[in-house]
Amino acid sequence: MNLDELRSKIDLIDKELLELFIERLELVRDIAELKSENSVEILDKDREEQILYNVQTDSGEYSKFTIDLFKQILRVSKEMQKEYK
Repeated sequence: MNLDELRSKIDLIDKELLELFIERLELVRDIAELKSENSVEILDKDREEQILYNVQTDSGEYSKFTIDLFKQILRVSKEMQKEYK
């Protein structure tokens, strides 16, 4: 496989990632609304730790990088929830 072919595959994956991330943000919005209606705090430290543990466990040799990515995803999710509080 040449460089252009590899980059094309990455472009397809990036498109899928974007679609999934937007779907996740829509769910985060729904969660934020429920939390607001029920006076639930945005940060659920136990849940966040479990997510990061699962990511680390499931990503093997890439865990250093996936942990960084998911920390950013969680940061963005909390930021978004604050907008709906």
